[in-house]
Amino acid sequence: MSWQEKLLKKYPHIFGDNFYFECEEGWFSVIDKMCFQITEYLEKNPSVEKVTALQLKEKFGTMRFYYSGGDEFIEFIVSEAEINSGETCELSGGDGELHRDDGGYLKTLSKFAGQLTNFKPTKK
Repeated sequence: MSWQEKLLKKYPHIFGDNFYFECEEGWFSVIDKMCFQITEYLEKNPSVEKVTALQLKEKFGTMRFYYSGGDEFIEFIVSEAEINSGETCELSGGDGELHRDDGGYLKTLSKFAGQLTNFKPTKK
């Protein structure tokens, strides 16, 4: 079972049946933690509108999660996950930092993943 299928099976109430993840496997743990926290919060707060995923993708090197529903606390959970993605290698799931390729494209990668993909750290 792929990492995407695991998330779809574990969180069908968030993703629905045909959701497409526009990022790499390294962010699995970031997404899983975010969805677990959302699920736990909604179970304890049934008056809060259900969260429905619209899009989850990499943008400017970090994760972006677009959704409907929720409240201010859900916004906080999602913001924390987006911040954490900026410290997590999108390929390996290990520690990462922002990298840039020669065309200016940004990705959060480990040092090793950056070398493999010809991305260079943005910090020197």
